[in-house]
Amino acid sequence: MAVLGSSGPAAAAPTEIRLRVEGRNTTLFDGTVTSDARRVDGGDGSGPHPCGSGAPTPITALTDAGIDWRGTWNVDFQDFFVARLGADASDDSTASYWAVLTDWRFAVGGCRAQLARSAEVLWAYGAASKKYVLQLSGPAHAAV
Repeated sequence: MAVLGSSGPAAAAPTEIRLRVEGRNTTLFDGTVTSDARRVDGGDGSGPHPCGSGAPTPITALTDAGIDWRGTWNVDFQDFFVARLGADASDDSTASYWAVLTDWRFAVGGCRAQLARSAEVLWAYGAASKKYVLQLSGPAHAAV
């Protein structure tokens, strides 16, 4: 009789994600990034926290894209409240905050949203207070 053992679930391979970060006045990032689940540090002094459970997340994609970000870890949600991406910080006086969408739907959180291969992630400044988020598609070039 043979006994087969396992050290737990197999780790997922890094995944290619389409990432766009729309800041207050300019696009901060628009491209593809390879990402995977791991521990990340939001810079709030609480240290690294698990972000993703075998799959990349919107926050690991930000980190892998090299975007400087800051967030506060919330124990109850097991996720970060993102306060700043690049130079654009949340602004209580105008109720402008960072929102994240995955495949054009508001995500459950930056670390809790598990991303599938070729997922589209949009971080948008002030999007939560907007009625619509515009998605355009078409050819990269067109004839005159």
